[in-house]
Amino acid sequence: MELEKYLVFLFKAKQMNQKKINQIFLIVVFFLSCSGYNTKTNFYKQETTPSYETLSGKDFTSTKKASISYFPLDVSTTSYMNFKNSVENFNYPSNIYTEELLNYFSYNYPKPKEGKSMGLYLEAAISPWDDKRKLIHIGINSIAEEKKDKEGDASKNIVFAVDTSGSMGGIARMELAKNSIRTFIQGLNQRDNVATIEYTDDAKIVMPPTSMIAKARILDSISRLQASGGTNAWPGILLAFKLAREMKSDKDQTKVIIVTDGDFGGVNNDELLSLIQKENKAGITFSIFGFSTSGSVPVMDLVNTTKINEAYYINSIEDTKKNLSKQSWLTWNSLAKDIAIEVKFNPDTVESFRLIGFEKYRTSNTKKSYEVSSSFSHTALYEVITFPGSQKSGELITAKLNYKTKAGKLEEVKETLIDSKISAWDASDNFRFAAGVAGLGMILNHSVYSGNLDFNMVIHLIQRTILYDPDNSRKEFLSLVNKLKKI
Repeated sequence: MELEKYLVFLFKAKQMNQKKINQIFLIVVFFLSCSGYNTKTNFYKQETTPSYETLSGKDFTSTKKASISYFPLDVSTTSYMNFKNSVENFNYPSNIYTEELLNYFSYNYPKPKEGKSMGLYLEAAISPWDDKRKLIHIGINSIAEEKKDKEGDASKNIVFAVDTSGSMGGIARMELAKNSIRTFIQGLNQRDNVATIEYTDDAKIVMPPTSMIAKARILDSISRLQASGGTNAWPGILLAFKLAREMKSDKDQTKVIIVTDGDFGGVNNDELLSLIQKENKAGITFSIFGFSTSGSVPVMDLVNTTKINEAYYINSIEDTKKNLSKQSWLTWNSLAKDIAIEVKFNPDTVESFRLIGFEKYRTSNTKKSYEVSSSFSHTALYEVITFPGSQKSGELITAKLNYKTKAGKLEEVKETLIDSKISAWDASDNFRFAAGVAGLGMILNHSVYSGNLDFNMVIHLIQRTILYDPDNSRKEFLSLVNKLKKI
């Protein structure tokens, strides 16, 4: 008898002692797990808590010990989707990275100063959860997309069909593939559309056709891709073209991109070429991106030699950018590189400081540089304790952003933030929303610095900040927090 049928039999055997059934069930599941059998997907759906390292939170650092701090600019947004999935399945989220929550959302930052590619936004107010501390909001943003759509220009549709089989695991394959897809997406405009599917033994939709207005959600769908299972590429290819046909209109440019390690199990080459030719006639183009392939891939070589669209071998993010430049409507628009952020605290005013979140980053005193495209945005929050009644200087911090433009010119943006006695409740919408998001992260991670934080405070902080909500993510977040309060 198959193991699945045996377990079903156990469940149906009502005449047996329930305690005995439970003992036998646990023993069978234990042996199934040891044998590598997937007990979760074959017998019941069980929502599991995402695996994270223990989050202890950043401690306060005395400015006598160190007065300069840095923070990473390459933050993922995966925690938001983990948070959302937990709440929607009536589970209490745990160990969520606060900086990932903060950077999931869009903020209404002012444009960079004239002549500058990058800008800094600084704001301070009394912490809403501890009036003995100040909260500092730092926003970094770039100029908007330089290219403007002309009236009559075709919008673009792209379908990513991602091989998520076990062999795609690792930095050189899945992680590089996800970074490359993110790079593709940065080259699209707001009226373009993206869909994502994944395939292993079968295929399923991860992100249905979605407007680039909701870019954060699209990027998050990419972050959630994980490698496991077998490979059957044909259902993935068929589903990708089906979605592409649904997205296609007369004036659109539409493309299917297969993301793989070169395993095309289940694909008949003649059938594939025939399908590609048929879809080309309907205005849908096709590309293959092979990551860390072990050698020449016959399907990819066949696509190239027959000149039916294109296939690329990719072993680095530089390969991705180079190949993007060959496709006129999917280009990496590098706006600035060698970007580094430095935050210097005034020791005459600030007694100590701590960076909120970033627990998985071991230190905040290491300077790193990054490369970004246009429409880049990043948010970080610090808590500071100031000297009581200090009159030496009203300056809290000086933030300095250094970068090199795509023309190779070195530029610097430098801003100073003056101490403020304003209440967080009277601060800007940007400030209150970010404070609410950070506050939720601190609650979920049981921060020792949470003061009088509770769900009601989080809700009150964010509920009047949703007028600016270009992709409806703030409204969704508010709804999720209200649901979480009842769990």
